[in-house]
Parts: sequence; structure tokens; C-alpha cells
Amino acid sequence: IVVYETVVDADFDPKAVLALERLYEAEKRPEDLASLLQRRIDEGREDTIALRLRLASVLESSLGDTDKAIDEAETALEADTQNPATIRHLEALLE
Repeated sequence: IVVYETVVDADFDPKAVLALERLYEAEKRPEDLASLLQRRIDEGREDTIALRLRLASVLESSLGDTDKAIDEAETALEADTQNPATIRHLEALLE
């Protein structure tokens, strides 16, 4: 994990980022996973809607932070108000 974190910190290599993400999931490190997802969103190189929904899932299910999860889902919805996955995700969080 340390090697991948070093590579990601140095140049945010996409392959290293995905490998690190899988390692954080496998090692049950949701705080680190949430941080990495947020960093991917901040980089703006990818589909931020999907990343925000994934972050919302981690925040809610692994970290128990429903309020922040709702914020992420709402931000995703603002980007695409007709996205069915985003609408379903936000509805589930609000139940």
C-alpha cells in the first residue's frame, strides 16, 4: 500500500490510483478510500457523478456519515438532474 500511495502522491497515475483503491477496499480502510475518492473528484479527470455516488456509498455504509453522503449525492444530482442512478441513490439515502 505504501508504494502505491507514494506513486499516487507523486503523479496521480491512474493505474496506481485504481490499485490503491482496491487495496483500501480489501484492507477495509474506508477513511482512506473516501479520501482517495475525494481526491479523484478534485482532480476532475473522470466521471465525477459516478465517483460522488461511490463516495456517498462509502460515507454512508462504511463510515456512517449519512449527512455527508446526502451532500455528495445532491452534488451529483446538480451535475445531472436526470441521472436515474443518482436519483435512486439519493432517494435511498433520504429514506
